[in-house]
Amino acid sequence: MSTFFKTIVWRDESGFVDELEQVLRDTRVVHLTGVDPTRDLDAFYSKLTDELGRIIPADEDVATGDRGNEPARWTDIRYDADQATYFRHSSTQQPLHTDTAYTSYDNDVNFFFCRTRAELGGATTFIDGEEVYRILHKYEPEFLTELESTVVIFDKGTTERKAKPVIQKQNGEIWLNWNYFRVSKDNSSTTRELCDRFHQFLEDKIVKGGLITPVTLSPGECVFFHDKHILHGRNAFFGERVLIKGALDFRKEEVPGQV
Repeated sequence: MSTFFKTIVWRDESGFVDELEQVLRDTRVVHLTGVDPTRDLDAFYSKLTDELGRIIPADEDVATGDRGNEPARWTDIRYDADQATYFRHSSTQQPLHTDTAYTSYDNDVNFFFCRTRAELGGATTFIDGEEVYRILHKYEPEFLTELESTVVIFDKGTTERKAKPVIQKQNGEIWLNWNYFRVSKDNSSTTRELCDRFHQFLEDKIVKGGLITPVTLSPGECVFFHDKHILHGRNAFFGERVLIKGALDFRKEEVPGQV
């Protein structure tokens, strides 16, 4: 993948889905605009994503991470005062992370499509993994070496668990696996301290340094992203905000660099 970010406008014409798929294969974050917000968005994005690849049912229990025997196709990301202790249902800023840091599965592309835009704030924020690696390599090389050489355990509940370095460079690509709030208690104190430092690095240097790219989705719009190659988060917001989250795998050809 040679490009970090691209915006593409939906066209109701033959060949567009193939064009979109090629853009998705070549670009780590793709913002799809121009979708009529009055149409049935569930039906539209079900059809579109089925044409792009194979859906990975993304729903999970918000507390335990349990996906059940037949997880739903979508996950709703909305404010709910009764569950606001979870980022999925809060209106607060969400730190940078990867969605599949702790999951028992991996997938090629994640996406959010918008039903309701927040009155104020609420942008989804991104930073390219290549930029994170470049910054660490230039300004914090010893820290980067620690991150690359330390296997970190991430988990949620009793069924979801993954152990990988936070950042790796393999075959010329940057791979990330990170969620500060899913760092397992099974890690050593040294590993947990390393994760504390990386969390503060992202908050103090990347987010507060203004190095993130914000994408504020309007109703009907969607952002697709290669979860393992970028970090994403969320700005705080006011008012109702509803995004629908999904995940898919490409199926027409192998994904270059897949590990």
